Amino acid sequence: MAAILLVGFESPFLRILSAVLSRGWSVYAACDQAALEELLATTDPAIVVFEHTQPFDLHELNPRRFGFAGPILIIADEPGIARAQLETDLVAGRPSDLAELSRLLVALVEG
Repeated sequence: MAAILLVGFESPFLRILSAVLSRGWSVYAACDQAALEELLATTDPAIVVFEHTQPFDLHELNPRRFGFAGPILIIADEPGIARAQLETDLVAGRPSDLAELSRLLVALVEG
């Protein structure tokens, strides 16, 4: 079973997303820098889903700072700045259909 890492400050959206994705993935979540660093050192996520909500989270919770080279899907209302800082082209607005987001993640991981 592939692993997915959810990154962002605790939010109802991330809790719901975790519950939906845990049906087919090993789901890990990091809401602070220490947890992110530890999870990236001990797990091998296929993809990171980054919920961008605060300006300072781009530095503190940036998986690239800790060596993650895989795909990062940014979920944000205004993703332009986050896209550049996290070095990714995978961007989605806040989805209303979590099943569709789950299908998108499967497609991204399976190529």
